[in-house]
Amino acid sequence: MTLELSHCFGRDLDPFFEPAIKLRVYFDAQSTEVLRDHERPMVNHAFEQPASAKEVMDYKWELNYFLEKWLNHCLKDHYKFQNSEPVKSRFPALT
Repeated sequence: MTLELSHCFGRDLDPFFEPAIKLRVYFDAQSTEVLRDHERPMVNHAFEQPASAKEVMDYKWELNYFLEKWLNHCLKDHYKFQNSEPVKSRFPALT
């Protein structure tokens, strides 16, 4: 399952959604992987040249580390996630 998770600042005239991340949930492995965030592209679009395994792992580690920090913050401050009206994706379709 692929999800987008964000926070809406400003519910008035011009709301913006940051941070925003696109993530994939693997139920069979009970894990989640961040595919991209609002500032960085997906890993296959992040490098001009073919990247080394270490570069790819470092890039993915940074994305996933951000998710860990964000979720820990939400848990610490007792945030509640609510279903809301679907919002158009922040991320353009990548081919």
